[in-house]
Amino acid sequence: MLLQSPRFPSHSFLGFSSRALSYFAAELSCKRKLRPTWDLDQWQQQNLRQRPWPAPLPWAKTAPQRIHASQKEGNLKLIPFQPAIIEGALDTWPEGGRWSLNSLLVEHGDTEFVVGAALHEDTSSTEARHEPVRMTLHDYHAYAHHQQDDSPLYIFDDEFLEIHSAMALAYSRPMCFAEDLMDVLRCTTRVPYQGLLIGAERSGSYLHIDTLETSAWNSLISGKKRWVIFSPEASAWSLQGSSFSDSCSEKTENIRYETAAGWLHDKYPGLVLDAGCCFDFLQLPGETVYVPRGWWHCVVNLDFSVAVTENFVSRHDLIAAYRYLWRTEPEAARKWLAGLRNDPNLTYLTSGLEWM
Repeated sequence: MLLQSPRFPSHSFLGFSSRALSYFAAELSCKRKLRPTWDLDQWQQQNLRQRPWPAPLPWAKTAPQRIHASQKEGNLKLIPFQPAIIEGALDTWPEGGRWSLNSLLVEHGDTEFVVGAALHEDTSSTEARHEPVRMTLHDYHAYAHHQQDDSPLYIFDDEFLEIHSAMALAYSRPMCFAEDLMDVLRCTTRVPYQGLLIGAERSGSYLHIDTLETSAWNSLISGKKRWVIFSPEASAWSLQGSSFSDSCSEKTENIRYETAAGWLHDKYPGLVLDAGCCFDFLQLPGETVYVPRGWWHCVVNLDFSVAVTENFVSRHDLIAAYRYLWRTEPEAARKWLAGLRNDPNLTYLTSGLEWM
């Protein structure tokens, strides 16, 4: 039976509605795909729901630069190589009302969203691949308000806005980040860059640096997020510890720091930074967080949250982003260079890029 297995004990569904049955079945199915060796208790083994969040470290800065979205980069005090909180960006969204949770449930409640990626062993290939695991928004909403997991399932979907183009038109970039130099490449090559994020309490993004040498912005529609951000000078070893490279016979021990909430509870309080600086702050509804290229960041949802995010390449990022793409995807780099040269307003930026 779908709802019973040696690893997942049966539940009593007497008196439960069909919606509740659907949510339970979807939750179990997703968890079995994502962590097939775990039983349900292991999703709650650290009991993080009962633990208070750790306080910011004494040396962490709690106030990144704050600007208003109506100001353009040339007319403001924005330091492009420092994190920022941007106010007023959502005020200019063409159809901001469509992003409320109620509206999303009405319009897209039966749409399936990506809540994780499961490792798939392909017998016909020597390489393993990850396959998306999906859950409808109705089921996820029910799960999110009943779950007690240490690191809950998290909707982080980079396909939704691409497929549902009307929703992509319902928001707009902050005016200060309107230019994305990678737009010319997306005309010919799919480069995921925009995402819808819907997360339960304690879900989040584990400590990472954004890929492709991009910067990013994240606009919070509802809920509350905690951001811990480190400058590029901080070493991976000082932030993550040696447990990631050490083998461990008990695999569940290594799960601890592979989750945003686990890292914040167990690694962050004792952190000794070997270089650089740290910001630790809250993001409230209506605020947009800017993360410069190369900065480490861990993000935890303190409440049920809805957000939209984009990665982008600014003029400050161009050389680093092009070098990265040339090393990893030279054909895409050539297309990007051609697209930049074909735009008379951007041609001058390409001087010397072909020799990198």
